[in-house]
Amino acid sequence: MKQHGEENWGYMQKEGVREYIKLRPGDDNFMWPNDEEFRKDYSILFNLVSEVAFPCFERFAQYKNEKNESIILEEAIDDIRQLIPSRSSLSVIRYYSHNERPYKDVCSDHTDTGILTFVFRTQVPSLEILDKTMGKYVKVEELAEVGDMIVFLGEKSHLFTNSVQFCASPHRVNMVPNTERYSVTFLLDTAK
Repeated sequence: MKQHGEENWGYMQKEGVREYIKLRPGDDNFMWPNDEEFRKDYSILFNLVSEVAFPCFERFAQYKNEKNESIILEEAIDDIRQLIPSRSSLSVIRYYSHNERPYKDVCSDHTDTGILTFVFRTQVPSLEILDKTMGKYVKVEELAEVGDMIVFLGEKSHLFTNSVQFCASPHRVNMVPNTERYSVTFLLDTAK
């Protein structure tokens, strides 16, 4: 994988598979493309998604467990609100066209490291999330409309809850042959 940037940030390319740019607009330590318009547009998109992401987290925080207790620790909400601009990230990903089926090396089974992940439904629905009760992957993008956001839990979600019933969502991208896919992903995160 070619990488321009630090700590899995900046521009990356997996030859013949995908390329992406993953940045945090509030952090000037990352290598930005030498294009002020790009940085301005990227920051606007980041801010717009942030304005949706935190209220989603707050809605999640209103969920009550079987003892009618909030699942999110109260002190976590303010901490997360403060950290969104400096620790969350926005990625724009281009998956290259291929003619193999299935193409396993595009984006194999994994969980994201943040608290919540927000993925815009794409024109080429390929995102699948593991339904642990059924024991199989569900093509969630096909259930959404273009413009919708799909939200799922990351590995750090359990750090902010009083509940063990929530855990990270395994997911993957299972590409449609002979198509190119562009994806925008926002990772609500709190730490390096």
